[in-house]
Amino acid sequence: MKVFRIVCLLLASLIFSSCDFFTTLIDNTLMCRHSDITVNVKGERLLCNKCFLDFTDKDNADTEVEANVLRISPDDGLIIGNEWNSRKNLFTAYPEAETIIVEDGVTTIRNEAFRGQALERLVLPSSLDTIDIFSFRECTNLMSIEFVEGLEAIGGGAFYKCTALQNIKLPASLTTLNGVVISSYNPFMPNEYYGAFDGSANLRNIEFEENSRLSYIGSWAFRDCSRLEEITIPISVTAIGDEAFLRCGDLKSFNFEGNAEEWALVNKGSNWNKDAGFTSVRCLNGTPDDTSDDVIVSVEDV
Repeated sequence: MKVFRIVCLLLASLIFSSCDFFTTLIDNTLMCRHSDITVNVKGERLLCNKCFLDFTDKDNADTEVEANVLRISPDDGLIIGNEWNSRKNLFTAYPEAETIIVEDGVTTIRNEAFRGQALERLVLPSSLDTIDIFSFRECTNLMSIEFVEGLEAIGGGAFYKCTALQNIKLPASLTTLNGVVISSYNPFMPNEYYGAFDGSANLRNIEFEENSRLSYIGSWAFRDCSRLEEITIPISVTAIGDEAFLRCGDLKSFNFEGNAEEWALVNKGSNWNKDAGFTSVRCLNGTPDDTSDDVIVSVEDV
């Protein structure tokens, strides 16, 4: 009981000392239009809870910012750190953020950084090279992603069940769309399998930038993207993983930039196109704008 009382006294002391600091900052700082101030999860910066304007530095107080925008800097350990628990805390202070702008200098977005959050728009920097597994899993309001040149790898489940996504344009620098297997560690329970855009049921259009360097479309990458209608696979692709296009029922037009011989050399995993809407592959022979020399290859022949 004595230990409990001591802990309570210590917590009370911390709270009151924080309140003194909080009040001092407000008294010495101009207010934004929302007049709604809160301390962020690190307890080191003072920000508006609606527009996230930083009031720690008084010189920032009159800066015009877009409401409900959160900017992530390279110094934010919640994004580039390694602790699972810290990755899950970012949005507890910013529940109203609709736009995330990751600033230049951030190279990796770690596992589960924004899982299940209400963001609608994501802007990524050219410094970013890796999006780890489950980074934006089940962000069901996410409608817009601005990928830029520099991104090289997207992890399994990174955009799992992002059901508001309809269109994505992947940069030429992207080389790998990975899959991930989560072991149950229980002989009576099955393992779980996730692909990069797995379960994004409303995704209709996937575009690859010209001169794409994509080499691997990982297992389950577009599984259950049931409204996907058309895709053109870059000539750089050498392997397509297991069940990559499983249950893509609306996918009627499946194209490959290269010729039939090059398509035959692409390594295709188990059930890579099971229950998909296409039965043939149109090989474009390197001339996507000229259909005169296209070759139609039956899926069963390759």
